[in-house]
Amino acid sequence: MRFDAAARLLVSLSYQHWTFYPVMCVARVNLFAQSLLLLLCDTRARVPGRAAEHAGVAVFWAWYPWLVSRLPGGAAERAAFVATRGTLDVACPPWMDWFHGGLQFQVERHLFPRLPRCHLLAVAPLVRALCAKHGLPYQRCGFWEANVHTLRTLRDAAVQARAVVAAAGRRPRISSGRPSIPMADIDNGALIHGVFSIGQWLRI
Repeated sequence: MRFDAAARLLVSLSYQHWTFYPVMCVARVNLFAQSLLLLLCDTRARVPGRAAEHAGVAVFWAWYPWLVSRLPGGAAERAAFVATRGTLDVACPPWMDWFHGGLQFQVERHLFPRLPRCHLLAVAPLVRALCAKHGLPYQRCGFWEANVHTLRTLRDAAVQARAVVAAAGRRPRISSGRPSIPMADIDNGALIHGVFSIGQWLRI
């Protein structure tokens, strides 16, 4: 068999043993999409047991979100506390804002997901003041430090997962390194009022 230049190039770039798992990470989404397209859009296609397929898909999408919503998540926490604890802002000079496109304001985006990106810079000082007032965690660091923090968090999660498996089902008490803030110490009413006040300010 003779290979032309294009074929030889493709063969030289064949690293499917490296790309297999990344592709498989999104292939499941494609399978869901193809199933829905076949059942809902392509009515001319001959699908044995179409009614049963429709029922199965409906049951799955009713059951799966319900199951995920019932997964244990620890103690009940206010949305503002979860939003500030679970993410961080990336500090950068104003001339680098274009590079991040507003994504450097992760805390603000989690608190106000419908807020246009052009307003995130103005809201950030208000959110920082609100967090300081109520003792909420507000993490902010540089770009490279944020990447190091992310990798360390992934490593800690892997170590904890291995510890759980090694403990044969017993859940070990491994500290995540994050400061623990008792919910009783947070004035929920004042916190909600503060978030609402910022929301009112955004409408002006």
